[in-house]
Amino acid sequence: MKANSCLILIISFLASCTGIRNLPKGEKLFTGASVVIVSREKLNDKSNVKSQVEDAIRPWPNAKFLGSRPKVWIYNITKDSSTHGFKHWLNTKFGEPPVLMRDVKPESTKEIINSVLFNMGIFSGITESKTEEKEKTGKVIYTVHAHNAYTIKNITYPADTCEACKAIASTKDKSFLIPGKNYDLNALRAERKRIDDALKNLGYFYFSSDYVLFKADTSQADRTVKLTLAFKENVPPENLLVYRIKNISIETDYTLNGNDTIVRDTSTTDGVLFTGSNSIRPKVILRSVFLKENEIYSRQNHNITLSRLMGMGTFKFVKINFYSTDTLHPGYLDAVIHLTPSPKKSVQVELQAVSKSNNFFGPAINGSYQNRNSLGGAELLKVNAKVSLETQLAGKGKNVFSYEVSPQVELVIPRFFTPFRVRQPRSIYIPKTKFIVGLDFLSRVKFYNLTSLKFQYGYVWKENIKIDHELNPITLNYFSVTKPSTEFEKLLTENPFFKRSFENQFIPGISYSYTFNEQVIAGQKSQFFLHFSTDFAGNTLTTWHKIFYNQNPDPEHGHPLTIAGIPYSQFMRFTIDIRNYFNLTAKDKIVVRLYTGMGYPYGNSQTLPYIKQFFSGGPNSVRAFRINSLGPGIQPDSIANPLLRNGGDLKLEANTEFRFDIFKIVKGALFADAGNMWIRVKDTSNIYSGFSSSKLISQLAAGTGIGLRFDASFFILRFDLAFPIRKPWLDASQRWVLNKIDMSSPSWRKENLVLNIAIGYPF
Repeated sequence: MKANSCLILIISFLASCTGIRNLPKGEKLFTGASVVIVSREKLNDKSNVKSQVEDAIRPWPNAKFLGSRPKVWIYNITKDSSTHGFKHWLNTKFGEPPVLMRDVKPESTKEIINSVLFNMGIFSGITESKTEEKEKTGKVIYTVHAHNAYTIKNITYPADTCEACKAIASTKDKSFLIPGKNYDLNALRAERKRIDDALKNLGYFYFSSDYVLFKADTSQADRTVKLTLAFKENVPPENLLVYRIKNISIETDYTLNGNDTIVRDTSTTDGVLFTGSNSIRPKVILRSVFLKENEIYSRQNHNITLSRLMGMGTFKFVKINFYSTDTLHPGYLDAVIHLTPSPKKSVQVELQAVSKSNNFFGPAINGSYQNRNSLGGAELLKVNAKVSLETQLAGKGKNVFSYEVSPQVELVIPRFFTPFRVRQPRSIYIPKTKFIVGLDFLSRVKFYNLTSLKFQYGYVWKENIKIDHELNPITLNYFSVTKPSTEFEKLLTENPFFKRSFENQFIPGISYSYTFNEQVIAGQKSQFFLHFSTDFAGNTLTTWHKIFYNQNPDPEHGHPLTIAGIPYSQFMRFTIDIRNYFNLTAKDKIVVRLYTGMGYPYGNSQTLPYIKQFFSGGPNSVRAFRINSLGPGIQPDSIANPLLRNGGDLKLEANTEFRFDIFKIVKGALFADAGNMWIRVKDTSNIYSGFSSSKLISQLAAGTGIGLRFDASFFILRFDLAFPIRKPWLDASQRWVLNKIDMSSPSWRKENLVLNIAIGYPF
């Protein structure tokens, strides 16, 4: 009876949401339009024709859900509300006014459809309309009489009567107009722009795509089009002239308010006049200027110059003006580059209150100093320091304290800085060289101290707007554990894997990462993201020992090779992060992610260093489990020490998240995560079982939850509340725990609900 009652209530609710109950008197709801394609011949591209016609029809009917129109229903019950308050918010945010039959203009729509057909090469298409109305609703049927589109027979380019004509003809092999393809107005527009871009790169500074027109001869019996490209009449002669760069001047302290009354310093470097005071060496600026004296003007070089100068990071605004003022020498341009400097130095201090999902809480302070021209060559110097204090408020680690101090110095040079001469790439993006020196000191009070020293030398460059590379030929890390407590030493003695992970060691290596990111391309329905990284450590030193000292590593029997008396690590490590962002609307999207990582110690190492191991669980991982608490394998978190989290050699995670807009900067999310990490081989202490591909799926943990985000563009504060739905350490028949969810139980909430607070989106 209860099920029948619920069903009746649902049906009644949906029936009340049809959107027709509160229509104004005499009005009818527009329920949509249908398109029927009619032809005397078999259409080659019927589905595309129908799709293009349907996209052109306006207005669109109200959205439906299971036969109802809940947005119209919400609009109707809240439409008389004031301009403020909850009802007004519901009305404007979730409501939708009904689309009425009086809003539909079939005659105007038919003209639009016929224009769409004509632009597709269906020159004789005709559209008819028929309106069908009921008591409260109405719809329109559009019948389109179509034929196969005309195809392009050939394209005739202008005769060699002018240099611009010859230039256009020389680029015809790159034309978007291909004989045999359907006539398409959009292709003609794209061809005009292509010609404009090509001529701009050949020196035709004042040329415009508006000067190009296509004459179409459709008199052919075989439904083909002969296209003839021509110039419009009365094009000014100077607009068909090739221009060269004559004089180049650079104003290094330009302001938008103007500073013409100020007497400024001037100097000349490599024939370029510099005006104004600026601490950046002129030759450094000229490395990013691709406009050269007496060279033909090129729009490509123009854009590269703008992008490179902005990419230096020392200028707030960059503008280039061109003047053709020399009437005695037509065909020459003077280029004036205006540079507005950014503030050279900046200091920033941030206070934070850190709360982690493993019950650790504490304050943190971040300080940073930046100098955008530290050595006179637009080098960016960053000095960062972080100090944090944490304590666990609940759980097994209650009242245990830790503090961390992390200073770091980074120097970024806006070019490839190499020990040998390297040709700088000709690109709109500036390649950069990075030097990083850092220290991370972590003290688990009365437990152990961990010190990590880091030096990195590498290069960062963009291949194009979507592809980034980072190569670090030198990465050096020194990892040391000091002042171990008796309890900590006991843990290491009982757990050989931990003991090997926490040994003092030197980590010399090389790393590379590749990023492909379509999120920088706006307007795409699907945006793909790929990040791949790899690390190799210790190979050069091992080879050195073998060749010059005839030594081989034997870490299993306590005889690893050393450098300056310190054992060094040898391993390879790979990670792959794949995501796809499906944009449902301008504000709603579904994100799916797959992350996998693998580390393989060999030669001089039996385990990965602790700072190179993989961890699972936490705000950017499987959010239903506390930070770094998952694994290895079916290892339960209950026996793990809160200050000594498990790490592993392998990791696999999958995430999916539906992100939706709630109100202005407030966003919501529904998500599900699954994953775990493993040790590659079985531990000798039998504490951890090794990885088995046959057991991978059965050992995955899973969780789900809801999120609330405050997105102010420049700052995103995220709250994710999650709970587990699969616990891999339980017996095989009990791992799915959906039937044990009890939100009303305080003990269940305490054990299972995890609140993650973080900055930024998880992926």
